[in-house]
Amino acid sequence: MHRIFLFLLALIICSCSLQAQSQHTFGFKGGLNVSTLGGTATGSSARLGYNFGFYAENRMFQELGIQTELLVSFQGARSTDINNLKLNYTYLTLPVILNVYFSEDVALEAGLQPAYLLRAVQYDGGDKFDIRDNVNNFDLSGILGISYNKSYGKAGVRFVLGITNTNGTAFTFKSNSKNKVLQLYLAKTLITNE
Repeated sequence: MHRIFLFLLALIICSCSLQAQSQHTFGFKGGLNVSTLGGTATGSSARLGYNFGFYAENRMFQELGIQTELLVSFQGARSTDINNLKLNYTYLTLPVILNVYFSEDVALEAGLQPAYLLRAVQYDGGDKFDIRDNVNNFDLSGILGISYNKSYGKAGVRFVLGITNTNGTAFTFKSNSKNKVLQLYLAKTLITNE
């Protein structure tokens, strides 16, 4: 019992010192998406979109931070096989990222991004079709990137690589499509607490 008490006391002291050392930032971020669909599906090329939303980072140590985001992301692809065919996907994403700082300003980003499909539209020439039944509502992706960080904001580039198949159960073809997105972003820090 005595050891358990000492362990809990040590844990409380460590967590208090971590809290005292941590820095919390909150802000707005947005940027450009260059997206396509990969996997076993063929015949797609990149399309431009954008992402915007909020981020919060808890920098626990000088070298390490956890960042969460809530973003709306416009993704999809263009067909290389069929003229004027475009797929536009709109996701609500929740990236959870580990930031490893190599210097005071430069960090490597690695994490996971769960996403919920808000809208899926196919444009075929002048026609527009709702294809949400053909696209999975849930998407999970891995994240790898690099960012430049200052007290007033961030700038970065990141690759978002799909893990799950975007094709829903109503999709006719047996191909396996995965989101692939290159993101360029800027972020403005709104609140900093130390």
